[in-house]
Amino acid sequence: MINYFSQKFREMKIISALCQSAERYSKADGQGIPAAEHFVMAAFELPDGAAKACFHALGHTPADFADAVARQYDDALEKAGIAINEPDEAEATATEKPAAEVWPGLYRAQPSGDQLMQALANARGRKPLDSADILLAAGEARFGVVPRAFKALGIDRDALLKASR
Repeated sequence: MINYFSQKFREMKIISALCQSAERYSKADGQGIPAAEHFVMAAFELPDGAAKACFHALGHTPADFADAVARQYDDALEKAGIAINEPDEAEATATEKPAAEVWPGLYRAQPSGDQLMQALANARGRKPLDSADILLAAGEARFGVVPRAFKALGIDRDALLKASR
């Protein structure tokens, strides 16, 4: 029984660190609420190193993933006919809302982030949570920025799922 509670406490700490890191990434991207790609990038920072090792085994680095995600947004804007400009510092900070205004209650993420976290909760079983589980949950998605970024990197979905297990 003590082991069960110790594991749950450890997992709560991991999820807390994951969410805080995902929020940092989303704010750096100019988004107030994290999406699935922010959780994947946050998984690479978790101290167990399993997600990073998994990604290296697939021949890529976390920086490769971040670049592929940025390309997905740039490509979408270009296809919509929108010029890609970097906002200046004053403009970026002027539109940022305090966390209390963005998340007035329970933790919220963009729909892709919610789906990733739900997939993570559903797929875990009894095994202790590690950062590769976040890649496993992300690999389950068939649509969105994350699967397009994996595809842009040439990462086969089945290979990702196998490596993250």
